[in-house]
Amino acid sequence: RVALLVSRGVSPRTYVMPRLAGRGENEAVAFLARAGLRVAPVRREAGSGALPGTVVAQNPESGYPVRSGDLVTLTVAGGDPGGG
Repeated sequence: RVALLVSRGVSPRTYVMPRLAGRGENEAVAFLARAGLRVAPVRREAGSGALPGTVVAQNPESGYPVRSGDLVTLTVAGGDPGGG
């Protein structure tokens, strides 16, 4: 009889998604990168009432569990890709 233990590798880090709304786009993207999360192409929303370049929505929402490598989508105030 032989007992064999096989590693599945290092488990990815798990986080609780923070609330990013109200933060600047660059700050939010840098924060997500430090956590090992991937950022989808940023969505722009005109007429949100927030300052251009400010995060107004996110997916997944705050409070949800996320793991390193997960994809996060940010919606940022400002109608054009230039942020304003």
